[in-house]
Amino acid sequence: MRKTTRQLTLCASLLVCVAAEGCADQVHRQPDEKCCECTPENVRLLIEKINDDINLNHADHTQATDKLIDCDDIVLEPAVELMLSPDEETRCHAATVLVGVTYRQYGWVPGRGWSQPDDYDKWIAFWRSLGNLNYEADEMARRHSVELWRKWLANRNKV
Repeated sequence: MRKTTRQLTLCASLLVCVAAEGCADQVHRQPDEKCCECTPENVRLLIEKINDDINLNHADHTQATDKLIDCDDIVLEPAVELMLSPDEETRCHAATVLVGVTYRQYGWVPGRGWSQPDDYDKWIAFWRSLGNLNYEADEMARRHSVELWRKWLANRNKV
């Protein structure tokens, strides 16, 4: 699929919105509504289709990104690895998944907002602690952040 300027501009708005406290309400599902079975095989298939069926109102979202966000922790590792893709659109969609999953882990409730007033501050501190991962960053910066994410995931999985 060919990137359009509109798609890249909308995709770039993801990180601008995150920095400005919250466009995550772009995930339109109800809080407890799951989209699919989150098996490793389904996650693999969704990762393969991460750039398909772009939401024309929110180019950082696709059908796959929204389903992956619903799968929670199981998608973090494959989404982190996509941040090393040479394709900016793929990285944008992977960033959407990472933001969506971790937002929810830090108290974001779709359609409602943050559960506690300081939840966003806690999330942004977490995000920065893992290198402030940015899909538009140069490869070296992304590699550094991905390495921090890998270490965090490995240590988290030991607990």
